[in-house]
Amino acid sequence: MKLNPRKCKEIVIDPLEYNTTVLRPIIIENTIIEKFKQYKLFGVILTDDLKWKEHIAYIYGKACKRLYSLRVLRKAGVEVKNMSKVYLAIHKTSIRICCTREPLKSLNPEKRVMKNS
Repeated sequence: MKLNPRKCKEIVIDPLEYNTTVLRPIIIENTIIEKFKQYKLFGVILTDDLKWKEHIAYIYGKACKRLYSLRVLRKAGVEVKNMSKVYLAIHKTSIRICCTREPLKSLNPEKRVMKNS
């Protein structure tokens, strides 16, 4: 297998607060591979300390942007029944797809987003 050094990324997973280990950079074809503290992979933000904070903030921001349409509909005087259809058709599925169940179970992202809209 041949690796393309321009497409390779390095992230060191280390949940410890104090990192005393100094790692040498990875070199492929005389090119040093970039190191990242966080990286977005398949819509999930991975961080070097394996915390969910950055991913939750990203999903929360994304959901708030999408809920702008519901605010506009509410200000225009659209009935709640029709607004709920818009929510179910567009927004609820995108929030469910973007959120994993286990780490966000206690946060209940749908209620948190709807409360702020």
